[in-house]
Amino acid sequence: MEGTHSSSMKQEPSATRKPAFSRQPPSPYRAETSQITNKAQTWGQESGPLTSSSGRERLKRHIEEVSGKVMIPDSWGQENLLTDWIDYSSFDKLLAPKGITSAREALIAEGRRACTSPHQRLRVESSC
Repeated sequence: MEGTHSSSMKQEPSATRKPAFSRQPPSPYRAETSQITNKAQTWGQESGPLTSSSGRERLKRHIEEVSGKVMIPDSWGQENLLTDWIDYSSFDKLLAPKGITSAREALIAEGRRACTSPHQRLRVESSC
């Protein structure tokens, strides 16, 4: 029984043996990745030691090497998060009527005067 078991489990040479999860989906970037890896390995040999070139020169060289190979999407799907970072003050100055800003400034000044006097406080009542 052992003889039949070992004969049915024929060992493949290590060169032809494939790992269980070696199958990768076809990717258009797979060839480019290997080319970039090969360039990265030979880059240090072509240009000499990395310390001899400045950061600006390395950046220019990198831009030349990857030009046309890197896809930049038109949108990244999180543009709505940018609205929190937008400063609208320059638009508010142009679009807001002068009366509203002067009324706001008057309320701020009144609030400051009320805070400076120890006996009077600004009181907000709930209308609910």
